[in-house]
Amino acid sequence: MTVSALSSAGIFAVAPRPELVNLAPLNGSVASTSLQVLQVVQWAGKANADVSTLANCQLVEEDYTVASALTCTSDCVCSTDSSHTRSVSAALVRVTLDLFATNVSLRVWFPRQVWLNVSDTSLGLVLPSTSSGDPELGAGAKVNAVLSAYANASCGIQIITIF
Repeated sequence: MTVSALSSAGIFAVAPRPELVNLAPLNGSVASTSLQVLQVVQWAGKANADVSTLANCQLVEEDYTVASALTCTSDCVCSTDSSHTRSVSAALVRVTLDLFATNVSLRVWFPRQVWLNVSDTSLGLVLPSTSSGDPELGAGAKVNAVLSAYANASCGIQIITIF
């Protein structure tokens, strides 16, 4: 029997969520994705190994545009939050493991225009209850209105509407 070590052919990385929508200016939420990194081995029938915890990640271009749209930690978690104020159509993340490297592209959407829709802009007439006023005015009324928020978001090349 001959035992031989598996040798790596390279790595590839994938973002389960390659597009992030930065809703933090609207609701304070953080949008993030953890990159999955797989090691490709030179052995027929051998499955690729998940090496996500061993890989290192960083933004390729840390210029103002990319840095103001996205943060990527060394453990390959990329996120956008209220500190990010821009969109970017293709932020490149460099993924490295040993001598191997690859890039992953992420798109970040940022709200550009926000508007509200109220189902009843006057909110109707609110009447006092009969116990505190004229009984001819009737009982107090409960007024219901629906408030909906919409936003146009841009990634630099396109605009989408978020409901």
